[in-house]
Amino acid sequence: MKKLISIILLCSSCSVNKMHHKPSYKNSVKNIEVMIKWLDYDVSHGYIDENVANNYFYILEITQEGLNKSKKQRYDK
Repeated sequence: MKKLISIILLCSSCSVNKMHHKPSYKNSVKNIEVMIKWLDYDVSHGYIDENVANNYFYILEITQEGLNKSKKQRYDK
């Protein structure tokens, strides 16, 4: 349950239109990867329904892509 709350808080605090880069960019990417592993674990152990987990996976993937896109745009300037 704590993991789900963490994911919801992460997703609700992110804005797709405005991404602010902090020195902890690598930590943010790593945190997303860890949350994906948690979801995999929870689904494989039956703690979370697969349909619900797919929604969380989708949100995490979008967040991860947004971070990568923002980083690329930052360095392309």
